[in-house]
Amino acid sequence: MNPTNPKPPIAEAIQLLAGIPISFALNTFIQLGIPEYLNQGQKSVAEIAKHCQTQEEISFRFLRFLSKLGLVQMEGTSFKLTALGNYFRNDQPGNFCKNIEFMCSPPWFNTWSNLMYSLKTGDAAFKESMGMQPWDYFEKHPEYGIPFNEYMTQISKNGAANLLNSYNFVEDGILLSLIHISEPTRPY
Repeated sequence: MNPTNPKPPIAEAIQLLAGIPISFALNTFIQLGIPEYLNQGQKSVAEIAKHCQTQEEISFRFLRFLSKLGLVQMEGTSFKLTALGNYFRNDQPGNFCKNIEFMCSPPWFNTWSNLMYSLKTGDAAFKESMGMQPWDYFEKHPEYGIPFNEYMTQISKNGAANLLNSYNFVEDGILLSLIHISEPTRPY
């Protein structure tokens, strides 16, 4: 067992196996608008199923699964959003909605499915999976290009916010370094 993580190795292995289902569950959670709906307060599974136009029994099982992930808190047959679940609200600044939407899209998912190809050949799995280079594909398929751009923008925003909140640039002398780095490069 890892001393900082009391889970036995078998539990950690099972958690690793759940990576893909968890990603698709997060995507479905977002697509159904559950985080925004539960942001209004605790709701019964019947209310959630009616709101999402889903089957109540399956919705209960789905929400129970989400509760095990820490996204919602289950109280009998009612659920409320957790602090972790807030990161998947579209109306929440710094949310991860576009990240998971893109990760579950065919270009991203198919590319990761071809990881072995890249490891064996050294070639890009994206081109093998999707038939062309990423930028050409996203230009030809804006339904994936737009979410990709939004995903990358969100990563940059989250990274910049975390960076700005983590350092005192003036006291650490980092401000001068950033100014120096940002000077335009001179042609050779």
